[in-house]
Amino acid sequence: LDVKVLKNALHILGNEIEPNDTPGAASVKFRKNCVLSLFYKFILATIEDKIDSKYKSAAIQYIRPVSKGSQSYDTDSSLYPVNQPMPKLTATLQASGEAEYTTDIPTQFGELAAAFVITRQGNAKIISIDDKSAMSMPGAVQVITAKDIPKNGENNFLPLKMLGFESEPVFATDVSQYAGQAVAMVIADTQEHANQMAQAVTVKYQSMGKLILTIKDAIAANSFYDEPGTDGILKIGDANGAISKSDHVISGEVSCGSQYHVHMETHTALVTPEDDGYTVYSSTQWVTQVQFAVAAILGIPNNKVNASVKRVGGGYGAKITRSAQTAAACALGAYLTRRPVRMHMDLETNMKNVGKRFPYYAKYTAGCTKDGILNGIKIDMYTDAGCCNNDNSIWTAV
Repeated sequence: LDVKVLKNALHILGNEIEPNDTPGAASVKFRKNCVLSLFYKFILATIEDKIDSKYKSAAIQYIRPVSKGSQSYDTDSSLYPVNQPMPKLTATLQASGEAEYTTDIPTQFGELAAAFVITRQGNAKIISIDDKSAMSMPGAVQVITAKDIPKNGENNFLPLKMLGFESEPVFATDVSQYAGQAVAMVIADTQEHANQMAQAVTVKYQSMGKLILTIKDAIAANSFYDEPGTDGILKIGDANGAISKSDHVISGEVSCGSQYHVHMETHTALVTPEDDGYTVYSSTQWVTQVQFAVAAILGIPNNKVNASVKRVGGGYGAKITRSAQTAAACALGAYLTRRPVRMHMDLETNMKNVGKRFPYYAKYTAGCTKDGILNGIKIDMYTDAGCCNNDNSIWTAV
Protein backbone atom coordinates (compact mmCIF):
# COMPACT_ATOMS: atom_id res chain seq x y z
CA LEU A 1 0.00 0.00 0.00
CA ASP A 2 1.41 3.35 -1.07
CA VAL A 3 0.29 5.77 1.64
CA LYS A 4 0.85 8.79 -0.61
CA VAL A 5 -1.43 7.32 -3.30
CA LEU A 6 -4.13 6.62 -0.69
CA LYS A 7 -3.93 10.16 0.68
CA ASN A 8 -4.17 11.62 -2.84
CA ALA A 9 -7.15 9.39 -3.61
CA LEU A 10 -8.93 10.54 -0.43
CA HIS A 11 -8.14 14.15 -1.26
CA ILE A 12 -9.52 13.83 -4.81
CA LEU A 13 -12.64 12.01 -3.57
CA GLY A 14 -13.16 14.69 -0.92
CA ASN A 15 -13.11 17.38 -3.58
CA GLU A 16 -15.51 15.49 -5.84
CA ILE A 17 -18.09 14.66 -3.15
CA GLU A 18 -20.40 17.63 -2.55
CA PRO A 19 -23.49 16.58 -0.56
CA ASN A 20 -26.53 18.84 -0.69
CA ASP A 21 -26.98 21.11 2.32
CA THR A 22 -30.47 19.85 3.15
CA PRO A 23 -32.22 21.45 6.18
CA GLY A 24 -32.90 18.85 8.85
CA ALA A 25 -30.41 16.34 7.43
CA ALA A 26 -26.97 15.49 8.80
CA SER A 27 -24.32 18.13 8.14
CA VAL A 28 -22.44 18.27 4.83
CA LYS A 29 -19.14 17.66 6.63
CA PHE A 30 -20.46 14.57 8.41
CA ARG A 31 -21.87 12.99 5.22
CA LYS A 32 -18.67 13.70 3.29
CA ASN A 33 -16.60 12.07 6.04
CA CYS A 34 -18.88 9.01 5.90
CA VAL A 35 -18.04 8.58 2.21
CA LEU A 36 -14.30 8.98 2.83
CA SER A 37 -14.42 6.54 5.74
CA LEU A 38 -16.27 3.94 3.66
CA PHE A 39 -13.68 4.27 0.87
CA TYR A 40 -10.83 3.89 3.39
CA LYS A 41 -12.51 0.81 4.87
CA PHE A 42 -12.92 -0.68 1.38
CA ILE A 43 -9.22 -0.20 0.56
CA LEU A 44 -8.11 -1.84 3.81
CA ALA A 45 -10.48 -4.77 3.30
CA THR A 46 -9.12 -5.26 -0.24
CA ILE A 47 -5.48 -5.53 0.87
CA GLU A 48 -6.06 -6.83 4.39
CA ASP A 49 -3.27 -9.45 4.16
CA LYS A 50 -0.67 -6.80 3.23
CA ILE A 51 -1.26 -4.14 5.88
CA ASP A 52 0.07 -3.74 9.39
CA SER A 53 -1.99 -5.53 12.04
CA LYS A 54 -2.77 -2.27 13.85
CA TYR A 55 -4.83 -1.11 10.85
CA LYS A 56 -6.76 -4.33 10.29
CA SER A 57 -9.50 -3.59 12.80
CA ALA A 58 -10.78 -0.79 10.56
CA ALA A 59 -11.49 -3.33 7.83
CA ILE A 60 -13.28 -5.88 9.98
CA GLN A 61 -17.05 -5.80 9.93
CA TYR A 62 -18.29 -5.41 13.48
CA ILE A 63 -20.96 -7.93 14.39
CA ARG A 64 -22.54 -7.27 17.74
CA PRO A 65 -23.50 -10.41 19.65
CA VAL A 66 -26.94 -10.75 21.18
CA SER A 67 -26.85 -9.03 24.54
CA LYS A 68 -27.99 -10.75 27.70
CA GLY A 69 -28.19 -10.03 31.39
CA SER A 70 -29.24 -11.49 34.68
CA GLN A 71 -30.19 -10.24 38.12
CA SER A 72 -29.98 -11.90 41.51
CA TYR A 73 -31.78 -10.90 44.69
CA ASP A 74 -31.12 -11.59 48.35
CA THR A 75 -34.63 -12.02 49.72
CA ASP A 76 -36.29 -13.83 52.58
CA SER A 77 -38.37 -16.63 51.04
CA SER A 78 -40.34 -17.07 54.25
CA LEU A 79 -42.05 -13.73 53.53
CA TYR A 80 -43.16 -14.65 49.99
CA PRO A 81 -45.13 -13.39 48.11
CA VAL A 82 -44.03 -10.16 49.84
CA ASN A 83 -40.60 -9.12 48.40
CA GLN A 84 -40.65 -12.07 45.98
CA PRO A 85 -38.75 -11.13 42.79
CA MET A 86 -40.92 -11.23 39.71
CA PRO A 87 -40.96 -9.45 36.33
CA LYS A 88 -43.41 -6.61 35.92
CA LEU A 89 -46.46 -7.33 33.80
CA THR A 90 -45.30 -5.42 30.72
CA ALA A 91 -41.63 -6.47 30.87
CA THR A 92 -41.90 -8.93 27.98
CA LEU A 93 -43.71 -6.41 25.77
CA GLN A 94 -41.13 -3.73 26.45
CA ALA A 95 -38.13 -6.00 26.00
CA SER A 96 -39.47 -7.33 22.69
CA GLY A 97 -40.38 -3.90 21.35
CA GLU A 98 -44.10 -4.73 21.22
CA ALA A 99 -45.09 -2.15 23.85
CA GLU A 100 -46.96 0.80 22.33
CA TYR A 101 -45.76 4.32 23.05
CA THR A 102 -47.26 7.61 21.87
CA THR A 103 -45.30 7.58 18.61
CA ASP A 104 -46.43 4.00 17.93
CA ILE A 105 -50.10 4.98 17.81
CA PRO A 106 -51.20 4.29 14.21
CA THR A 107 -51.38 7.25 11.86
CA GLN A 108 -54.81 8.89 11.96
CA PHE A 109 -56.79 9.71 8.83
CA GLY A 110 -55.61 13.08 7.51
CA GLU A 111 -52.87 13.34 10.15
CA LEU A 112 -50.28 16.12 9.88
CA ALA A 113 -46.81 16.42 11.44
CA ALA A 114 -45.44 19.33 13.43
CA ALA A 115 -42.04 20.67 14.51
CA PHE A 116 -40.95 23.61 16.64
CA VAL A 117 -39.01 26.51 15.20
CA ILE A 118 -36.58 27.37 18.01
CA THR A 119 -34.56 30.52 18.54
CA ARG A 120 -30.81 30.60 18.09
CA GLN A 121 -30.11 33.60 20.31
CA GLY A 122 -31.08 34.33 23.90
CA ASN A 123 -31.81 37.63 25.68
CA ALA A 124 -32.77 39.17 22.36
CA LYS A 125 -35.71 41.00 20.80
CA ILE A 126 -37.44 39.10 18.02
CA ILE A 127 -37.47 41.50 15.08
CA SER A 128 -39.05 39.34 12.39
CA ILE A 129 -39.94 35.78 11.37
CA ASP A 130 -39.61 34.90 7.68
CA ASP A 131 -41.38 31.68 6.64
CA LYS A 132 -41.34 32.14 2.85
CA SER A 133 -38.64 29.54 2.24
CA ALA A 134 -40.33 27.08 4.61
CA MET A 135 -43.71 27.40 2.91
CA SER A 136 -42.15 26.70 -0.49
CA MET A 137 -40.76 23.34 0.64
CA PRO A 138 -42.33 19.96 -0.20
CA GLY A 139 -45.25 18.99 2.01
CA ALA A 140 -45.56 22.41 3.67
CA VAL A 141 -49.00 23.17 5.14
CA GLN A 142 -48.76 26.05 7.61
CA VAL A 143 -46.49 28.04 9.93
CA ILE A 144 -48.07 28.85 13.31
CA THR A 145 -47.10 31.53 15.82
CA ALA A 146 -48.63 33.03 18.96
CA LYS A 147 -50.74 35.30 16.73
CA ASP A 148 -52.79 32.25 15.71
CA ILE A 149 -53.96 31.49 19.26
CA PRO A 150 -57.74 32.07 19.61
CA LYS A 151 -58.76 35.38 21.23
CA ASN A 152 -59.98 33.66 24.36
CA GLY A 153 -56.93 31.35 24.44
CA GLU A 154 -53.79 31.84 26.51
CA ASN A 155 -50.18 31.67 25.33
CA ASN A 156 -49.14 29.76 28.44
CA PHE A 157 -48.51 26.05 28.96
CA LEU A 158 -48.38 26.27 32.77
CA PRO A 159 -51.78 27.79 33.62
CA LEU A 160 -52.07 26.21 37.10
CA LYS A 161 -51.66 29.45 39.05
CA MET A 162 -52.75 27.85 42.32
CA LEU A 163 -49.52 25.85 42.33
CA GLY A 164 -47.43 29.01 42.10
CA PHE A 165 -46.30 28.60 38.49
CA GLU A 166 -45.10 31.57 36.50
CA SER A 167 -46.56 31.90 33.01
CA GLU A 168 -44.44 30.27 30.32
CA PRO A 169 -45.28 30.97 26.68
CA VAL A 170 -45.93 28.16 24.24
CA PHE A 171 -44.44 30.48 21.62
CA ALA A 172 -42.08 33.37 22.30
CA THR A 173 -43.44 36.66 20.96
CA ASP A 174 -41.38 39.81 21.49
CA VAL A 175 -38.35 38.41 23.28
CA SER A 176 -36.27 35.24 23.00
CA GLN A 177 -35.46 34.44 26.62
CA TYR A 178 -33.03 31.66 25.77
CA ALA A 179 -31.50 30.04 22.71
CA GLY A 180 -33.76 27.08 21.95
CA GLN A 181 -37.08 28.67 22.90
CA ALA A 182 -40.00 27.82 20.62
CA VAL A 183 -40.99 30.83 18.53
CA ALA A 184 -43.22 29.08 15.98
CA MET A 185 -44.41 25.67 14.82
CA VAL A 186 -44.50 24.34 11.28
CA ILE A 187 -47.07 21.89 9.95
CA ALA A 188 -46.31 19.48 7.10
CA ASP A 189 -47.45 16.19 5.62
CA THR A 190 -44.63 14.15 7.25
CA GLN A 191 -42.32 14.54 10.24
CA GLU A 192 -39.28 14.66 7.98
CA HIS A 193 -40.78 17.51 5.97
CA ALA A 194 -41.79 19.32 9.14
CA ASN A 195 -38.25 19.09 10.53
CA GLN A 196 -36.86 20.45 7.26
CA MET A 197 -39.40 23.29 7.26
CA ALA A 198 -38.44 24.28 10.80
CA GLN A 199 -34.81 24.65 9.74
CA ALA A 200 -35.83 26.88 6.83
CA VAL A 201 -37.65 29.50 8.93
CA THR A 202 -35.48 32.58 9.44
CA VAL A 203 -35.69 34.66 12.64
CA LYS A 204 -33.96 38.05 13.03
CA TYR A 205 -32.89 39.25 16.47
CA GLN A 206 -31.62 42.33 18.25
CA SER A 207 -29.40 41.75 21.26
CA MET A 208 -30.70 43.09 24.58
CA GLY A 209 -27.34 43.06 26.31
CA LYS A 210 -24.78 40.77 27.88
CA LEU A 211 -25.73 37.13 28.25
CA ILE A 212 -25.70 35.49 31.69
CA LEU A 213 -24.59 31.93 31.01
CA THR A 214 -23.20 30.62 34.30
CA ILE A 215 -24.06 30.76 37.99
CA LYS A 216 -20.98 32.88 38.68
CA ASP A 217 -22.10 35.28 35.92
CA ALA A 218 -25.47 35.56 37.67
CA ILE A 219 -23.89 36.17 41.08
CA ALA A 220 -21.64 38.88 39.62
CA ALA A 221 -24.64 40.54 37.95
CA ASN A 222 -26.79 40.15 41.11
CA SER A 223 -29.32 38.30 38.96
CA PHE A 224 -31.51 36.42 41.46
CA TYR A 225 -35.16 35.44 41.56
CA ASP A 226 -35.11 36.23 45.29
CA GLU A 227 -32.75 38.45 47.25
CA PRO A 228 -29.94 36.29 48.67
CA GLY A 229 -30.52 35.70 52.36
CA THR A 230 -34.23 36.62 52.32
CA ASP A 231 -35.52 33.14 51.64
CA GLY A 232 -34.36 29.55 51.46
CA ILE A 233 -32.46 29.49 54.75
CA LEU A 234 -32.06 26.14 56.49
CA LYS A 235 -30.54 26.66 59.95
CA ILE A 236 -29.82 23.96 62.52
CA GLY A 237 -27.95 25.10 65.63
CA ASP A 238 -25.23 27.75 65.73
CA ALA A 239 -22.91 27.02 62.82
CA ASN A 240 -20.89 30.23 63.22
CA GLY A 241 -20.24 29.54 66.90
CA ALA A 242 -19.28 25.93 66.28
CA ILE A 243 -16.90 26.89 63.47
CA SER A 244 -15.23 29.65 65.54
CA LYS A 245 -14.38 27.14 68.30
CA SER A 246 -12.94 24.55 65.89
CA ASP A 247 -9.29 23.51 65.73
CA HIS A 248 -9.34 23.53 61.96
CA VAL A 249 -11.40 25.72 59.62
CA ILE A 250 -11.45 25.18 55.87
CA SER A 251 -13.26 27.02 53.09
CA GLY A 252 -13.81 26.12 49.49
CA GLU A 253 -16.31 25.69 46.71
CA VAL A 254 -17.85 22.82 44.80
CA SER A 255 -19.94 22.73 41.64
CA CYS A 256 -21.65 20.32 39.27
CA GLY A 257 -22.81 21.05 35.76
CA SER A 258 -26.16 20.53 34.10
CA GLN A 259 -27.29 17.07 33.04
CA TYR A 260 -29.47 16.04 30.13
CA HIS A 261 -32.28 13.70 31.16
CA VAL A 262 -31.50 11.17 28.40
CA HIS A 263 -35.02 9.89 27.94
CA MET A 264 -35.07 7.37 25.11
CA GLU A 265 -38.36 8.75 23.74
CA THR A 266 -38.21 12.48 22.97
CA HIS A 267 -41.15 14.77 23.65
CA THR A 268 -44.16 13.56 21.70
CA ALA A 269 -47.85 14.39 21.44
CA LEU A 270 -50.79 13.57 19.18
CA VAL A 271 -53.95 15.70 19.26
CA THR A 272 -57.11 14.80 17.36
CA PRO A 273 -60.08 17.17 17.04
CA GLU A 274 -63.41 15.57 17.96
CA ASP A 275 -66.98 16.78 17.54
CA ASP A 276 -67.11 17.79 21.22
CA GLY A 277 -63.50 18.61 22.04
CA TYR A 278 -60.02 17.17 21.64
CA THR A 279 -58.35 13.84 22.30
CA VAL A 280 -54.74 14.17 23.44
CA TYR A 281 -52.12 11.45 23.62
CA SER A 282 -48.99 12.73 25.34
CA SER A 283 -45.72 11.29 26.54
CA THR A 284 -46.03 12.97 29.92
CA GLN A 285 -45.44 12.45 33.62
CA TRP A 286 -48.29 14.83 34.50
CA VAL A 287 -51.36 14.22 32.38
CA THR A 288 -53.57 16.69 34.30
CA GLN A 289 -51.18 19.52 33.47
CA VAL A 290 -51.38 18.52 29.78
CA GLN A 291 -55.17 18.71 29.92
CA PHE A 292 -55.11 22.17 31.52
CA ALA A 293 -52.50 23.48 29.04
CA VAL A 294 -54.49 22.33 26.00
CA ALA A 295 -57.68 23.84 27.39
CA ALA A 296 -55.87 27.11 28.16
CA ILE A 297 -54.36 27.68 24.72
CA LEU A 298 -57.67 26.95 22.99
CA GLY A 299 -59.79 28.83 25.52
CA ILE A 300 -62.14 25.90 26.16
CA PRO A 301 -63.31 24.17 29.37
CA ASN A 302 -61.03 21.47 30.77
CA ASN A 303 -63.75 18.84 30.34
CA LYS A 304 -63.55 19.31 26.56
CA VAL A 305 -60.05 17.81 26.61
CA ASN A 306 -59.59 14.05 26.98
CA ALA A 307 -55.89 13.54 27.79
CA SER A 308 -54.28 10.16 28.28
CA VAL A 309 -50.89 8.47 28.47
CA LYS A 310 -50.32 4.75 28.22
CA ARG A 311 -46.61 4.70 29.06
CA VAL A 312 -43.63 7.02 28.86
CA GLY A 313 -40.41 6.04 27.12
CA GLY A 314 -38.29 7.63 29.81
CA GLY A 315 -38.99 10.92 31.52
CA TYR A 316 -36.77 11.34 34.58
CA GLY A 317 -38.40 14.67 35.40
CA ALA A 318 -38.12 16.21 31.93
CA LYS A 319 -41.74 15.34 31.12
CA ILE A 320 -43.42 16.73 34.24
CA THR A 321 -44.06 20.31 33.11
CA ARG A 322 -42.29 20.47 29.74
CA SER A 323 -44.55 17.94 28.00
CA ALA A 324 -47.47 20.36 28.28
CA GLN A 325 -45.83 22.71 25.76
CA THR A 326 -45.66 20.05 23.05
CA ALA A 327 -49.27 18.99 23.64
CA ALA A 328 -50.56 22.58 23.70
CA ALA A 329 -48.78 23.42 20.43
CA CYS A 330 -50.18 20.31 18.72
CA ALA A 331 -53.65 21.20 20.00
CA LEU A 332 -53.39 24.63 18.41
CA GLY A 333 -52.34 22.99 15.14
CA ALA A 334 -55.32 20.62 15.32
CA TYR A 335 -57.65 23.56 16.04
CA LEU A 336 -56.40 25.55 13.04
CA THR A 337 -56.29 22.68 10.53
CA ARG A 338 -59.19 20.60 11.93
CA ARG A 339 -56.97 17.58 11.41
CA PRO A 340 -54.95 15.37 13.79
CA VAL A 341 -51.49 16.81 14.49
CA ARG A 342 -48.55 14.86 15.88
CA MET A 343 -45.14 16.11 16.96
CA HIS A 344 -42.18 13.86 17.65
CA MET A 345 -39.23 16.08 18.46
CA ASP A 346 -35.88 15.26 16.94
CA LEU A 347 -33.15 14.80 19.56
CA GLU A 348 -31.32 18.05 18.80
CA THR A 349 -34.45 20.18 19.18
CA ASN A 350 -35.43 18.25 22.30
CA MET A 351 -32.08 19.00 23.97
CA LYS A 352 -32.11 22.69 23.03
CA ASN A 353 -35.75 23.42 23.80
CA VAL A 354 -36.37 21.46 26.98
CA GLY A 355 -33.22 22.17 28.94
CA LYS A 356 -31.54 19.94 31.49
CA ARG A 357 -31.26 19.20 35.18
CA PHE A 358 -30.03 22.30 36.97
CA PRO A 359 -26.35 22.96 37.63
CA TYR A 360 -25.30 23.83 41.19
CA TYR A 361 -22.56 25.87 42.83
CA ALA A 362 -21.81 26.03 46.54
CA LYS A 363 -19.34 27.92 48.75
CA TYR A 364 -18.66 26.37 52.13
CA THR A 365 -16.86 26.97 55.40
CA ALA A 366 -16.44 24.04 57.79
CA GLY A 367 -14.87 23.60 61.20
CA CYS A 368 -13.68 20.38 62.80
CA THR A 369 -11.70 19.07 65.78
CA LYS A 370 -8.11 17.80 65.68
CA ASP A 371 -9.58 14.31 65.34
CA GLY A 372 -11.57 15.29 62.25
CA ILE A 373 -14.98 15.45 63.91
CA LEU A 374 -17.18 18.00 62.16
CA ASN A 375 -18.37 20.80 64.45
CA GLY A 376 -20.22 23.04 62.05
CA ILE A 377 -20.61 23.95 58.41
CA LYS A 378 -22.00 26.91 56.47
CA ILE A 379 -22.98 26.45 52.84
CA ASP A 380 -24.17 29.08 50.38
CA MET A 381 -25.84 27.06 47.62
CA TYR A 382 -26.84 28.43 44.23
CA THR A 383 -28.68 26.84 41.33
CA ASP A 384 -29.22 28.01 37.77
CA ALA A 385 -32.98 27.83 37.24
CA GLY A 386 -32.73 29.23 33.73
CA CYS A 387 -35.09 31.84 32.29
CA CYS A 388 -37.89 31.12 34.78
CA ASN A 389 -38.24 29.79 38.31
CA ASN A 390 -40.90 27.13 37.71
CA ASP A 391 -38.86 23.97 38.08
CA ASN A 392 -36.53 25.26 40.78
CA SER A 393 -35.28 22.30 42.82
CA ILE A 394 -32.99 24.08 45.28
CA TRP A 395 -34.94 22.78 48.29
CA THR A 396 -34.68 19.24 46.99
CA ALA A 397 -30.92 19.70 46.76
CA VAL A 398 -30.76 21.09 50.31
